[in-house]
Amino acid sequence: MRFRDVAQTAALKLGKNEFALIDIMFRHPLIDARTAERELNVTFATANTALSNLLGAGLVSETTGKARNRVYRFDAYLQLFEETPPTLPSIYRPPSADTYLHGEAGSKEIPRT
Repeated sequence: MRFRDVAQTAALKLGKNEFALIDIMFRHPLIDARTAERELNVTFATANTALSNLLGAGLVSETTGKARNRVYRFDAYLQLFEETPPTLPSIYRPPSADTYLHGEAGSKEIPRT
């Protein structure tokens, strides 16, 4: 699954505004509630709630540490463009190889005939 698909799937589980906002954040990886309000064409409160939900899910981080005029950063996306290998949040990590085994945990491989 591509990075964008994983991010959108996670955001869609939160709601339609969060899904739309993640899509916007691929164009504007740093965003505040006023910009989100304009881009989503919703009220300030709705935009702020969507950002808070994305923050709670670990999809974005808040960069200012303030109670007002907060700026949110789409960290995992921006890490894709950094020179050092990213340490992606677990939501973006591929499943382990054990996930692809057929049958129950601990089952033996079926021999080919």
